[in-house]
Amino acid sequence: MMARSLSHRRVIIVGAGHSGLATAAALRSSGLEPQKDFVIIDSAPPGQRSWATRWQSMKLRSAARHSVVRGFPFPGDEDRHPSADEMSDYLSSVEKAIGVKTVWSTRALGVNRLGDGSTLHLSTSAGEVQTRNVVCATGAAAVPRIPGWRQELAVPGVVLHSSQYL
Repeated sequence: MMARSLSHRRVIIVGAGHSGLATAAALRSSGLEPQKDFVIIDSAPPGQRSWATRWQSMKLRSAARHSVVRGFPFPGDEDRHPSADEMSDYLSSVEKAIGVKTVWSTRALGVNRLGDGSTLHLSTSAGEVQTRNVVCATGAAAVPRIPGWRQELAVPGVVLHSSQYL
């Protein structure tokens, strides 16, 4: 089955977080149109980009001015360290300003080149897609990495991965 709503775009961006939106902004500034020339897919439920699942007390280690998508200033004091909620809100506002409509709940499963040409075949949870370019913008925190020696820990209390902390 061909995922008609995604197929035959010049670029498919996998990941609607900071990197994916920065890529979308760059494509838009080079003259490509969202939804027509490129699209973003994300495996998360609608609107739940990775920042929406971070713990409430989390703050960026860098100042807001160092965490922007080019051309989209962070609102408020540029020297503050934004919270996870502020980052999520900021990225949603960038998405809206770019004019991209992320295709949520769509997981990229694999990519292969078709024949000797430049056409790529992207397998997604929504079906098979043909495109010329795939940008992997899934980020480093998409899958928790738990060391094997965790089972050997003998500590009082509960041992959690940071993705489980609320």
